[in-house]
Amino acid sequence: MTPATFGNVKRTGTAIALLAATLFSLPSAAEEALLIPAQLVIEDVGASERVDYSGRLRLLGQAIAAGSCFYLGAGGGEEAKSTVLKSVEAFDKILAALRNGDESLGIIGPEKRTKTLMVLDDLAALWEPYRTAAAGSVSGENAEQHATYLAENNMALLAQAVVLASDINAEYANPAEMMQANALVIDITGRQGMLTQKMLKEACGVETANPGFGSAADLQATLNMFDASLNALVGGMPDAGVMAPPSPEIEAAVRASVEEWAPLKAGLQQVIDTGDIPDEKRHDLFIGVEALRETMTKLTVQYREAAVQGL
Repeated sequence: MTPATFGNVKRTGTAIALLAATLFSLPSAAEEALLIPAQLVIEDVGASERVDYSGRLRLLGQAIAAGSCFYLGAGGGEEAKSTVLKSVEAFDKILAALRNGDESLGIIGPEKRTKTLMVLDDLAALWEPYRTAAAGSVSGENAEQHATYLAENNMALLAQAVVLASDINAEYANPAEMMQANALVIDITGRQGMLTQKMLKEACGVETANPGFGSAADLQATLNMFDASLNALVGGMPDAGVMAPPSPEIEAAVRASVEEWAPLKAGLQQVIDTGDIPDEKRHDLFIGVEALRETMTKLTVQYREAAVQGL
């Protein structure tokens, strides 16, 4: 499939205001962090890594739902099953690391802030039954019952993962470790990874007529958010607090992701318009969106490393 031309969106005042209000607004805790001078932290606790990995939990919960739906209802096969099992393993590792520390992930020392520990507890309470359902949905025993649980609860898990990511963003975005502008763009690129999986899940929901996984309207809204955010990353959007790519390498990576996204956008739009994923395109769509997820993850790491370097 030939990539379609993907032009930049004009940044009118209305577009900027809408984008800032809908995509980049931060919860009250983060707003307070912007208003109150942050206490300088000399000790390296892996601030950028904590922001990055907490954001990945949003992605993993959606990847599990998408993989389960494709495995059972849209011909995803072993690749979809592998996505589910690997996502469960990664979620476990990151959740433990954010609480206890894990130097292999660059997260140094245990979490000490009481509020963040409470948010971690809330997420863990939702995760345990979700984890069981995830494994069960690809085990062959009561798989459809487990998949129904994922369909009914994936958005609740996502909502709590968003709360955690926002809380950690507010806690660790400080002048000693990472500026708020760096934290914001790491959060956005991390969210882009999540949105790839949310789109995949919603496309499967459309294909299988399972509204718990998503509808055409859900998919359209997610597609639009991904598209607008990617355009903001290309050249930056200062009015919304989005920094321009801080290095030629990152700029090239962002522009390459735009080209990668173009044919996938067209394929997903076709699903929205027709309510169907053609049999001959199911595998390519699944693999293509999975590859785009990896692209977004690598881009997040590039921004994270740039933050550490002070770029």
